[in-house]
Amino acid sequence: MNNVNKYIKVSFANNVFLTLIKLFFGYISKSKTLIADGVHCASDMLTDIIGYIGNVISSKKPDVNHPFGHGKAEYITSIFISIFIIILSVKIFINSFTPTYKIDNYYILLISFISIVTKYFISNLLIKKGKILNSNILVTSGTESKYDVLSSTFAFIFILLSFYQDKCSLLKYADTIGSIVISIMTFKVGISLFILNFNSSLGEVDIKKESKNNIKNILCKYKEIKNIRRITILKYGTYRMLIIDIEVKGRMSINKFYELDQKIKYDIKSLYTKGVNSVKVDVKGKIIYIIIDVEDGTSKIDAEGYAVKSLEKFTAEELDYYDIQFMVTSKNEKEVEGQSKIYPIAGAKKAKNSQVIWTNN
Repeated sequence: MNNVNKYIKVSFANNVFLTLIKLFFGYISKSKTLIADGVHCASDMLTDIIGYIGNVISSKKPDVNHPFGHGKAEYITSIFISIFIIILSVKIFINSFTPTYKIDNYYILLISFISIVTKYFISNLLIKKGKILNSNILVTSGTESKYDVLSSTFAFIFILLSFYQDKCSLLKYADTIGSIVISIMTFKVGISLFILNFNSSLGEVDIKKESKNNIKNILCKYKEIKNIRRITILKYGTYRMLIIDIEVKGRMSINKFYELDQKIKYDIKSLYTKGVNSVKVDVKGKIIYIIIDVEDGTSKIDAEGYAVKSLEKFTAEELDYYDIQFMVTSKNEKEVEGQSKIYPIAGAKKAKNSQVIWTNN
C-alpha cells in the first residue's frame, strides 16, 4: 500500500502544479483550449484522491466477510474515476462553444510544453510501477496521464494556430476546435477505463502464459503429480488467487496429501514475493472428499452417522478402491459460553476397510 500511495502522491503534486498554472494563465489569456486542459488536469488531481482512498481500502487484510481480501475495491474506485472523466469531458465539450477571444500571449505555449514534458514522465512512471506492484489504480492513473500528453500536445498545436487568425480567418476557430478535440479524447479515455475496470470487477482471469508456465515448472518437480488438469489465476485487485487442479499417482495417505498440499502452496507463494493472497490446491487421485454441512444443534454422534450413511451411495468396488475423507461442518453453529465448538469434524476411511476413523475423537 505504501509504495502505491507514494506514487499517487507524486502524481497528485504534479497535477496540482499543472492545474494551477493552466487555469491561471488560461483565464488571463482567455484560451478555452488551455482552460480545458487545466480542467482535465484538475480531474487528474481529484482522481488521485479517489485512487488514494481506494488503495487504502483494497490493501486491507482479509477478514471473515472478505476471505480473499478487499482487492476489488480497486476496480470500484477506478470505475468512479472513469465516470468522473466522462462527465468532465461533456463539460469541456459544452464550454467549447462559449465566445472566442483573440490570443496573443506566447507564454501559454510554454505552459503547454511544460505540461507535455512532465506528464510524459509521470505517465511512464505510474504505468511502470503499476505493473510491478500489480496496482490497477496506478495503471489506470498512468493511462489517463498518457492521454494527457496527447491532449496537451493538441492544446499546444491549436493555441499556436490561433495566433495566426489574422492571416487566416478560419484559424479563429482553432481554440474552439482544440477544446472540442480535448473533450473527445477525454471522453474516449473515460469510456475505455470504464469498460476495462467494469469487466475486471465481474471476475477476470489472468491469462498471461508466463504466469502459468512459472507455476507449471514448480508443479513438474513433484514426482507424486500425475497430471496438471487446470491452473486458474483470478484477479483480486493487487492480489491473485490461484486454483490448481492436479491428479496424483496412485493412492495417497491423508498425511502425505497434506504435506504435498503445503509444499505446493509454499513454493508458489515463494514464487510471488507480493500479490498472492491465497493458494487453493485440489488434489485428485484415488481419494474421494465428502463435505457435509449439518444444521445447528445436530449432535456429534448424529453428524458422524450422516457421514457414514453417505457410503451407501458407493458400490463395493468403489469402497475397496478409494480412500474417503469426510469433513462435517455446521455453518450456523452458535457459540455456547463455557463450551467448545463441536465442528468441524474430520474423518477418514481407507480403501478395503469399512471402519471410519474420526480424527477429533
